[in-house]
Amino acid sequence: MSDMSNDTNIELSEAKRIVEGVLRERLGSAGFARAMVTEGRDLDGNRILKIRSVFKKGKTSLRGLDSIKAIHEVRRALLKAGDDRFPRIVHELPEDKAA
Repeated sequence: MSDMSNDTNIELSEAKRIVEGVLRERLGSAGFARAMVTEGRDLDGNRILKIRSVFKKGKTSLRGLDSIKAIHEVRRALLKAGDDRFPRIVHELPEDKAA
C-alpha cells in the first residue's frame, strides 16, 4: 500500500475550516450550508479528505463549472496550508434526499 501523503498534514479541524471557507465563498450563492470532513483512503491506499458538502433546502442552484472550480480551489488552499491529502467532494443536495 502506498502512502504519498506526508506526516505533516494539518489537523482535521483546520482542514474543515479551510474547506468550509472555500466552499462558502465559491458555492454560498448556490445554497451551500456546511461541510462534513473526514479522513479516508483512496483505492491505492493514499490518505484523502472525504468531504460532504450539504446544501440548503429550496436554495440549490449548483452548476457543474462552479463545482469543478470549488474542487480546484479547495485543493489549492489545502496545499497552501501544508496538507497534501486529495479532497474528494460529494455534494448532498436536498433533492437527492427526496429521491
